[in-house]
Amino acid sequence: MKVMLLSPGTTHSEKTVRMLLDSGHTVTFLGDHNPIINAHPGYRFFYYPSGALRYKKGFAKTNVLLDLFWRVYLKLVWIMVKPDIVHVHMIDVRAYDCVWGNLHPLILTAWGSDINYLTVPGFYKETYIKNILKALSLADHITADANEILQKCESLIGHKLSNSLYYIGIDFTLFKPGYLQEARNLKQALRIPQNDRVILSVRAFKPKLGHHLILDAFAKLVAEPRYRNTHLVLKRFNVSHSGYEEQIKSQVEQLGLKNLVTWIDSVPDEEMPILYAMSDVVVNYPETDGFPVSFIETAACKRPMVSTNLPAYAGTFPEGSFWMVPPNSIPELAKAFMDVLSAHPAEIDRRTGKAFAHAEEIGAWSQWAHLTENLYKQVVSQVGNKT
Repeated sequence: MKVMLLSPGTTHSEKTVRMLLDSGHTVTFLGDHNPIINAHPGYRFFYYPSGALRYKKGFAKTNVLLDLFWRVYLKLVWIMVKPDIVHVHMIDVRAYDCVWGNLHPLILTAWGSDINYLTVPGFYKETYIKNILKALSLADHITADANEILQKCESLIGHKLSNSLYYIGIDFTLFKPGYLQEARNLKQALRIPQNDRVILSVRAFKPKLGHHLILDAFAKLVAEPRYRNTHLVLKRFNVSHSGYEEQIKSQVEQLGLKNLVTWIDSVPDEEMPILYAMSDVVVNYPETDGFPVSFIETAACKRPMVSTNLPAYAGTFPEGSFWMVPPNSIPELAKAFMDVLSAHPAEIDRRTGKAFAHAEEIGAWSQWAHLTENLYKQVVSQVGNKT
């Protein structure tokens, strides 16, 4: 099929393009930057900015004209390409642009934060919310990686939608147990003693993803003598605003954790399994969420995870795969860290083995490709039957 894909320029975008190309589709990608460096005969890139890059602060009339320009531009690309399917990852202004231009068949894939923040008072302007709700109403199909997000979409617009669960897959030949020597080398490079233990946080740097809570729980952990030789590694990834990063750095200083907290910059997918291999615990502690691919990556690498017990995660992995704790509970999060670090190796193996088996079922690259192929055929047929 000829696929027109609109998405932020993230690792997910690159993975999606490569999966589609590997599956034999041709891809026209529109985004903030080109995720594919090497030329491919089935691939074309067009610059298409998100709202954050499109608008000029304080120039309301100019922004209206910019919106019109980019929407007409998108329509012209669509006419030129004549795609079989239009797929928008992350439901933002670009989703509304597609509805405005009557680009169909149209699939919108929610990433969690895009929908969750619609219900946060004052987070978005009313005009933006109205446009997103129109996009949800007029799309041919909605996907998300959590049933809770699909239910929120229906609740927001007040009626049933054509929708389905859709997981972004990973390469199990890359994400796997092992990488022991590479992990030792990384520890040495980060100046973490080889016998010390590591807690790893890989989520984006946004307040709702709870890094400030992780820090408080970590401080409680290392206050216990038997856990003092434990380090927290924070991956500086997708910083939402510098103020939050500065807040976290200040918190590290105030808690006296400077020698136990290590910062690393974002790394390519090929290096992520080494980060997991170095870790004794992976932590994920958001207040709200969709379903992060880091669950599948952690499971594929057979590492134990401590996570918030959110409705969005319910029923995805078998109970007992991870150590799940209530949101906004620093004492329980600290206790979960202690439970994992003191768990018998057989218990770690039991839980990680259970998580690994399920991750293969829902998150392998081949499963993702198969799911996408079937989804595209279904939506194209559905739209064709309507016309």
